[in-house]
Amino acid sequence: MSNRLIELSKSGHTSNPPLLLLWFSAQWCGPCRTMIPVFNQAQDSYAEVMNIIKVDVDQEQQLVSEFGIRAVPSFVLVGPNGVVDSRSGLAGYEELSQWFDHHLATFQN
Repeated sequence: MSNRLIELSKSGHTSNPPLLLLWFSAQWCGPCRTMIPVFNQAQDSYAEVMNIIKVDVDQEQQLVSEFGIRAVPSFVLVGPNGVVDSRSGLAGYEELSQWFDHHLATFQN
């Protein structure tokens, strides 16, 4: 991802490509650390079609509040017009890639 300003709120974003994944995580969270290889793989596989941003819940309380995050790890897919979907808890690469592909199909039609 290039270094460019992305405006983000619960009502949408100014990112291109149109789908943005917020991965809410914490350094002290064991399941979050378990997800690191999964998200490294996702970043490699989906870099051209989706931006993935890791959000530290201890450092970004405003985003945590705005997106209503109650547990980590949590994942929020945001489109240009707002939140598309969200989920929380551990997931493997295959499960997440199916979730991504399902939502990416809506933006590619």
